[in-house]
Amino acid sequence: TTSTSTSTSSSTSSASSSSTDALQLYARILRLHRRKLPAAMRTLGDAYVREEFRRHASVSDRALLAQFFTAWEQYLETLELQKGEIGRDLSEAERASLSEDQQLKLGELRHHSRQPRT
Repeated sequence: TTSTSTSTSSSTSSASSSSTDALQLYARILRLHRRKLPAAMRTLGDAYVREEFRRHASVSDRALLAQFFTAWEQYLETLELQKGEIGRDLSEAERASLSEDQQLKLGELRHHSRQPRT
């Protein structure tokens, strides 16, 4: 029972730490959006970030979560370093590595970003 209790406590602590890390990353992204993005881009970006973090909240695959967090950390670094025009094109390799769901989401974002503002 002691080993079960220890492993449960350890996994709970790890999950709590991951949760805290995720919330801190999420907050950093939203703060950077406030500083760097124009209002229309910020609205779209905040909604996208919120949806992505919500969709990944129940993921338990550590490798997938590591990839998710690494991609968002890279996004933070890229956005932080950009001056003037915000954004960059995806490389061929990046586009090829997108899942079907990610490709659909990218298409939706592209469509929404090109709609005239009202």
